[in-house]
Amino acid sequence: MPKHIAVICLLTALCWLGSAQVASAQESSQGSSQRSRDHRIQGIRVDVHGNLAYYGAMGAGFRIDIPIVPHGFLHNSHIQDELAISPGLDLFFFAFSSRCYVDNSGARYCPDRVGFGIWPVVMAQWNLYLTRSWSVFPELGVAFVINDHNYRGVRDKRSDFYVTPAASIGARWHFSRRNSLLLRLNFPAGFQIGLTF
Repeated sequence: MPKHIAVICLLTALCWLGSAQVASAQESSQGSSQRSRDHRIQGIRVDVHGNLAYYGAMGAGFRIDIPIVPHGFLHNSHIQDELAISPGLDLFFFAFSSRCYVDNSGARYCPDRVGFGIWPVVMAQWNLYLTRSWSVFPELGVAFVINDHNYRGVRDKRSDFYVTPAASIGARWHFSRRNSLLLRLNFPAGFQIGLTF
């Protein structure tokens, strides 16, 4: 092979490698720049929360948020979004007076009602990332209500079980890339406050 053809091949190979390195560096720079602008919590996340519910009920629960449309629907907006499925479980302890009634002798009777509840829930959660620090979300889904009751210390022979629509509106204050303070107003669970991991 003539010397000048070898030199041309070598220069062509060096130019090709150089341009590939520059393109790779630009792509990497654009990717990291895009990632730095992405406010979304990446991947599956867990939240644990306390519950303050109706009738003096108190409890705790958890959710597992699984993004199913991670890049959302608002592609031409400055608001980033995602759609997640959010199954979870809430535990409740409650004590309240149920409806009063008058017995045959005319005496008014208001039985105290205490109990324990286990409420599995499955929600569709639409997260809207307004800024790097704040996101809000509406939720729609279904709750499976399982309550066990006592009346004045006498165990009720039945357990309440029913399925009800569930809805929430909530907000997160993001104090790190993955962690946030969670506030949620939910039907039927009431007010929830917790942390997202």
